[in-house]
Amino acid sequence: MPAEIVENTKEKLSSLKKLWLHEVMRVFSDRLINEEDKELFQTKCLSFEGSSFFREEDLQNAQNIIFCNFVDPNHDEPTYMESRSNDMLRDSLTKILQNFNQGRETVGILLFDYFLQHLARVSRIIS
Repeated sequence: MPAEIVENTKEKLSSLKKLWLHEVMRVFSDRLINEEDKELFQTKCLSFEGSSFFREEDLQNAQNIIFCNFVDPNHDEPTYMESRSNDMLRDSLTKILQNFNQGRETVGILLFDYFLQHLARVSRIIS
Protein backbone atom coordinates (compact mmCIF):
# COMPACT_ATOMS: atom_id res chain seq x y z
CA MET A 1 0.00 0.00 0.00
CA PRO A 2 1.54 3.33 -1.02
CA ALA A 3 2.47 5.79 1.73
CA GLU A 4 0.25 8.50 0.20
CA ILE A 5 -2.85 6.40 0.80
CA VAL A 6 -1.91 5.82 4.44
CA GLU A 7 -1.09 9.51 4.90
CA ASN A 8 -4.50 10.54 3.51
CA THR A 9 -6.34 8.14 5.81
CA LYS A 10 -7.85 9.56 9.00
CA GLU A 11 -7.09 6.46 11.04
CA LYS A 12 -3.54 5.61 9.96
CA LEU A 13 -2.90 2.97 12.63
CA SER A 14 -6.21 1.26 11.99
CA SER A 15 -5.45 1.12 8.27
CA LEU A 16 -2.00 -0.38 8.84
CA LYS A 17 -3.38 -2.91 11.32
CA LYS A 18 -5.98 -4.01 8.77
CA LEU A 19 -3.29 -4.34 6.11
CA TRP A 20 -1.10 -6.41 8.46
CA LEU A 21 -4.05 -8.61 9.44
CA HIS A 22 -5.02 -9.08 5.79
CA GLU A 23 -1.49 -10.10 4.82
CA VAL A 24 -1.19 -12.54 7.73
CA MET A 25 -4.51 -14.09 6.80
CA ARG A 26 -3.47 -14.46 3.15
CA VAL A 27 0.02 -15.80 3.83
CA PHE A 28 -0.82 -18.22 6.65
CA SER A 29 -4.54 -18.80 7.10
CA ASP A 30 -5.32 -19.36 3.42
CA ARG A 31 -2.96 -22.34 3.42
CA LEU A 32 -4.87 -24.15 6.16
CA ILE A 33 -7.22 -26.84 4.93
CA ASN A 34 -10.23 -26.69 7.26
CA GLU A 35 -12.20 -24.21 9.35
CA GLU A 36 -11.07 -25.78 12.63
CA ASP A 37 -7.41 -25.06 11.80
CA LYS A 38 -8.26 -21.53 10.69
CA GLU A 39 -10.08 -20.86 13.96
CA LEU A 40 -7.16 -22.29 15.91
CA PHE A 41 -4.80 -20.00 13.97
CA GLN A 42 -6.91 -16.97 14.82
CA THR A 43 -7.33 -17.78 18.50
CA LYS A 44 -3.75 -18.89 19.19
CA CYS A 45 -1.63 -16.86 16.77
CA LEU A 46 -3.52 -13.59 16.47
CA SER A 47 -4.71 -13.19 20.05
CA PHE A 48 -2.05 -11.68 22.26
CA GLU A 49 -2.47 -12.29 25.99
CA GLY A 50 -3.05 -9.02 27.83
CA SER A 51 -2.72 -6.98 24.63
CA SER A 52 -5.29 -4.75 23.04
CA PHE A 53 -3.61 -4.68 19.63
CA PHE A 54 -6.59 -6.41 18.03
CA ARG A 55 -10.10 -6.17 19.34
CA GLU A 56 -12.39 -9.20 19.21
CA GLU A 57 -14.42 -7.70 16.34
CA ASP A 58 -11.21 -7.15 14.33
CA LEU A 59 -10.53 -10.87 14.40
CA GLN A 60 -14.16 -11.80 13.68
CA ASN A 61 -14.11 -9.67 10.52
CA ALA A 62 -10.59 -10.66 9.42
CA GLN A 63 -11.83 -12.89 6.57
CA ASN A 64 -13.84 -10.00 5.13
CA ILE A 65 -10.94 -7.56 4.83
CA ILE A 66 -9.98 -7.23 1.18
CA PHE A 67 -6.93 -5.41 -0.13
CA CYS A 68 -6.38 -5.56 -3.87
CA ASN A 69 -5.05 -3.55 -6.78
CA PHE A 70 -8.31 -3.04 -8.66
CA VAL A 71 -10.33 -1.10 -6.08
CA ASP A 72 -10.18 2.16 -8.04
CA PRO A 73 -10.28 1.66 -11.82
CA ASN A 74 -9.76 5.40 -12.41
CA HIS A 75 -6.09 5.30 -11.33
CA ASP A 76 -3.60 5.15 -14.19
CA GLU A 77 -1.54 2.61 -12.29
CA PRO A 78 -3.08 -0.19 -10.19
CA THR A 79 -2.85 0.76 -6.52
CA TYR A 80 -2.92 -1.84 -3.74
CA MET A 81 -5.50 -0.55 -1.27
CA GLU A 82 -8.38 -1.64 0.92
CA SER A 83 -11.81 -2.18 -0.51
CA ARG A 84 -14.09 -0.66 2.10
CA SER A 85 -17.15 -2.47 0.76
CA ASN A 86 -17.99 -5.24 -1.64
CA ASP A 87 -20.31 -2.85 -3.49
CA MET A 88 -17.38 -0.53 -4.20
CA LEU A 89 -15.30 -3.45 -5.44
CA ARG A 90 -18.22 -4.74 -7.51
CA ASP A 91 -18.65 -1.31 -9.16
CA SER A 92 -14.94 -1.16 -9.91
CA LEU A 93 -14.93 -4.62 -11.49
CA THR A 94 -18.06 -3.78 -13.49
CA LYS A 95 -16.24 -0.79 -15.01
CA ILE A 96 -13.17 -2.91 -15.76
CA LEU A 97 -15.37 -5.59 -17.37
CA GLN A 98 -17.17 -2.94 -19.47
CA ASN A 99 -13.80 -1.64 -20.72
CA PHE A 100 -12.72 -5.20 -21.52
CA ASN A 101 -15.95 -5.91 -23.44
CA GLN A 102 -15.64 -2.90 -25.75
CA GLY A 103 -15.23 -4.00 -29.34
CA ARG A 104 -15.48 -7.75 -28.73
CA GLU A 105 -17.96 -10.41 -27.79
CA THR A 106 -19.44 -9.61 -24.38
CA VAL A 107 -18.20 -11.54 -21.37
CA GLY A 108 -20.78 -11.69 -18.60
CA ILE A 109 -19.71 -12.49 -15.05
CA LEU A 110 -21.85 -12.59 -11.93
CA LEU A 111 -19.89 -10.68 -9.26
CA PHE A 112 -21.05 -12.22 -5.98
CA ASP A 113 -19.20 -11.67 -2.68
CA TYR A 114 -17.41 -15.01 -2.50
CA PHE A 115 -16.14 -14.54 -6.07
CA LEU A 116 -14.85 -11.04 -5.19
CA GLN A 117 -12.84 -12.42 -2.27
CA HIS A 118 -11.27 -15.16 -4.39
CA LEU A 119 -10.59 -12.83 -7.29
CA ALA A 120 -8.74 -10.49 -4.91
CA ARG A 121 -6.67 -13.44 -3.64
CA VAL A 122 -5.81 -14.63 -7.15
CA SER A 123 -4.92 -11.10 -8.21
CA ARG A 124 -2.64 -10.77 -5.18
CA ILE A 125 -0.87 -14.01 -6.04
CA ILE A 126 -0.39 -13.08 -9.70
CA SER A 127 0.90 -9.60 -8.99
